[in-house]
Amino acid sequence: MTRSKIHWIQYLAAPVPGWKIFLGKALPYFIAGFFNYGLLLWFAARFVHVKIWGSLPLILLLGLLYDVIITSFGFFLSTQAPNSLQVTRYLMLLSVPLFLISGYTWPGTHIPAALNALAWMLPHFSVSHYSLRRTRPATGRPAVFENSRTPR
Repeated sequence: MTRSKIHWIQYLAAPVPGWKIFLGKALPYFIAGFFNYGLLLWFAARFVHVKIWGSLPLILLLGLLYDVIITSFGFFLSTQAPNSLQVTRYLMLLSVPLFLISGYTWPGTHIPAALNALAWMLPHFSVSHYSLRRTRPATGRPAVFENSRTPR
């Protein structure tokens, strides 16, 4: 039995509720992820001169929701994998295909319908799609992929 698995068995046997264990393990990653999101928004507005259209609290709420989903997914993977190296392998295996089908780098019109349906369920789609819609008018560039993510 690996060292990581022994730690999870100790957590399961502890008289502490599961939500407290989740909060204690995931909170540092959640805070770091949300700080990174806020820093990205600040950097884009300050140095790249991207105008953020729409409601800033809504953009922050969307980032907060995305951060909770991604952190929870990472926590779930860490409970299923035998060690941290395996979690890293899972994340590397999943991250590139999920990013590609999200529609941020590849138009949805050129993605098969089944993958398009899967992309609609992913949290990255919502964040990237909303971010593109909020920043595209400020760039003055044409909307190349407008309505490219409509389901078939």
